[in-house]
Amino acid sequence: MNVPFTSSGAMSRAQYAFVRKVEIAVSPSEVDQHILSEVEVIRRQFANPGLSLKQCKECLVILLYCAMNMSVTPPGGMDFALPHAVHLAESGVTTQDKRIGYQFCIEMMPENHELRLMLVNTLRKDIESSRVPRICLALETLIHSPFEDVIPAVQSRLYDLVSHNSADVRRHTLAALSSLSRQEPDVLSSAADKVMKRLKDPQPIVISTALTAAAQLREAGHPTSDRLASVVNSLLLPSWDPNLDKTEYWFLLRVLGALQIFGPSEENLRLVMKIIEWAATVNPIPHALLYQCFRILSSKRAEIMTIIRASSQSSPVLPIRSLISSTDPNEQYLVLACLECLDAAVWAGTAPEIAGVLDKWEVERVMGFLESRDGAMRRKTLSILVNVDSNIVEAYFAQLLQNTPDTSFREEVNDATLRALETLDALSRSDGEAYAIRLQNILAAFEGGSESVVLEKVVEKVLSRMHVAEDEFRGACLTSLLDPLSDPAAMIGATSIVILTALIVEYLSIITVPPTQLLQGIARRLFEYPFSVKDACLVTMIRLSAECGEVPDVVIDTVRGVFDQSGRYIRRRCEQFIKLSSQSETIRSALPDFLMSIEANIASPTSSPAKPLSATSRPNSPPTMRDISASKLRYDAYEVPRPHPRLLHSASPQRGSRSITSLEHGRHSPSVLSSPRSDRSALHEDPLSKTVTAGDLALVAGDPDLIPAARVCARVQLQYSRCPNAVFRISETRITSSQLNLSDLIALESPFVSEPADLAASANDPDFETVWNDMEQSNLRGWCEVSIDIVVRRMQGMQLAMRVIAADQAPFEGDLKILISSEASSGRFRGAVLRLRESDDESCLWRLRCDNVELRTRLKRLLAQ
Repeated sequence: MNVPFTSSGAMSRAQYAFVRKVEIAVSPSEVDQHILSEVEVIRRQFANPGLSLKQCKECLVILLYCAMNMSVTPPGGMDFALPHAVHLAESGVTTQDKRIGYQFCIEMMPENHELRLMLVNTLRKDIESSRVPRICLALETLIHSPFEDVIPAVQSRLYDLVSHNSADVRRHTLAALSSLSRQEPDVLSSAADKVMKRLKDPQPIVISTALTAAAQLREAGHPTSDRLASVVNSLLLPSWDPNLDKTEYWFLLRVLGALQIFGPSEENLRLVMKIIEWAATVNPIPHALLYQCFRILSSKRAEIMTIIRASSQSSPVLPIRSLISSTDPNEQYLVLACLECLDAAVWAGTAPEIAGVLDKWEVERVMGFLESRDGAMRRKTLSILVNVDSNIVEAYFAQLLQNTPDTSFREEVNDATLRALETLDALSRSDGEAYAIRLQNILAAFEGGSESVVLEKVVEKVLSRMHVAEDEFRGACLTSLLDPLSDPAAMIGATSIVILTALIVEYLSIITVPPTQLLQGIARRLFEYPFSVKDACLVTMIRLSAECGEVPDVVIDTVRGVFDQSGRYIRRRCEQFIKLSSQSETIRSALPDFLMSIEANIASPTSSPAKPLSATSRPNSPPTMRDISASKLRYDAYEVPRPHPRLLHSASPQRGSRSITSLEHGRHSPSVLSSPRSDRSALHEDPLSKTVTAGDLALVAGDPDLIPAARVCARVQLQYSRCPNAVFRISETRITSSQLNLSDLIALESPFVSEPADLAASANDPDFETVWNDMEQSNLRGWCEVSIDIVVRRMQGMQLAMRVIAADQAPFEGDLKILISSEASSGRFRGAVLRLRESDDESCLWRLRCDNVELRTRLKRLLAQ
């Protein structure tokens, strides 16, 4: 907000200062803080009985601004200001005052609020006023905020205002009647004759509003619908003129839209085809007008065929052929949308008596849109080709299933699968069984037999399709999709089982397959999936157990086996299944949000629940490694550094005090860990046992004897551990000089290094958040079955130049950040960025962005191990 107060349009300096303070806020939380403080100030001002109308108006304007910009609703909302808004609408001296009062009520007053009754008398007085601005203001309030209680007070006056001298009043009155008819349909039905008169009004803006009211009467089945259709059809010819200016298209569009509802006469159909020829020659082409004409033709396909056969009228596709070769995406989409509105026989040559309109290259151009990056264009093209010949789309579908990308490229597989699902929608339409069969073929082709790959976009697409489907389609589809669960030999991938479990939980009431059969089918495959998929399976099994009379013993044994081989989170889910599998009423009583109830009512076990679940556990058996890993102690104490032969210039005692030493892990002395300064004399006597600090590194950096070694090092990498006793690991990679052996690599560890953030990254290192945002187009993610520490060690073994940013440092706090450089460059960063988030069961969620295909493949394979 860099404008002065005099040019800002603010009503007061207080409003100007507040808006400026919000605009320059640096964070959303700061914005909310300013807004909540201002709301409290205004709340106290409204408590003052001496508040003037001017001050009330200014406060309401500020509150409206607050409501549009805040993300946190203040306690009690804005109800405290509603009485003042009603008072301003009633007592406002100027139209502006009343407008602010009405507008605040429209925006902030909930439906069926008791203060709406206070507006009835105010609205009635303003509607009966002789001043046009006040009448229109009250009518606008009725349009945007209709309520049933006001109808008896204003109904008779509204009927009179339909014939008012002012065109603005007539227009607003028709709109108000249409709005109030949603509360009480008879309000508009009683004014049908007046609506018909307004269809012949001299003002086009009034006719436009009357067309909306007439369409509403038609949809309600009013007896005057036929007469209204005749009047609407008579409007087309006078509304079109070949010399129309583009600013006058709006009224022709309104008439064409109404004709789509009422149906055009045969004469008007011919006129619409002439309008298409005219619109295709106008520069620039009126896209909306052209498409609206084709929409009218789509409702009269048989009549269009008759007209073309019986006369010399050319196909309506001929005028828009030039758009097929256009490079403008809007014009490409327009021609596809127009072709979709027509019967294929009109232009594709599928009818023997009507020749094809398009040339071979134009047909190829239309087919080429199947490879468009725009999903809307692909779907339009598929719809057109299905109408022409479904065999074309069948062949394209088979080609997609044969040419599947490598499953290691998750994004490419997702995109290819989405294209196959688009083709599936075009082929199956309302046939649920055919949809299920083709969907199984798609998943079998693109999952690649993998039980660990979940295609998130595919899951979302399928579940959305099922959500909007008809009951008949949904029932047939579910029956076919769930059949493989009953076959022990059927291979069901991770994506398939996630889809099936989600559908079972949501539509269990209409599924015809016995619940016990579904339960056994999921249980026998539990061992095949990663823990994230096991979680979905176990939740579904809990839901299914409520519908089974008795859970089979084989299912219980399977869950116990999964428990013994899983981490803490899945163990907890297994415990929930064992506990609730015999409590069907508990689960049913928690529907539909049974999972939330389970989480709320069953506390997490504080100790390992292995003993009550495991069939083979023994009371006196020693703790297993998994039991130890489930405890809070994640890291062992670091061992004390031991003296080690010097790496460089071992024969030079004079330079020895300034040389970097190599420290290996030994056994920690408790005194050293608890107090690193407790034995200064011992450390002084043995300089090789002295801890190397950041200051020592800075001093050694100037040693001329180390300069040759520094030149042959590609990069010094620093890793700051996430545990309280933080250590640096400095390793030199890619040593090319023959002067250094692999045994000369520096491996330095110390729990007493200070200021890790300053050493971890230099000023010339790329910013992680900037690189992350730059690589937005190359985004991968998944679960890794090992801990973050193991992932980092594996990546160090790949001999890559990388930098690690601790989880408690910005950006993306909570994630361990890793920058991996694939090539040396002084310009844009090239390589990969990786975020790792720790899970509760010794695994981690990873998100990877990489602009190097080879590096991305290597990293994905490493993370999948």
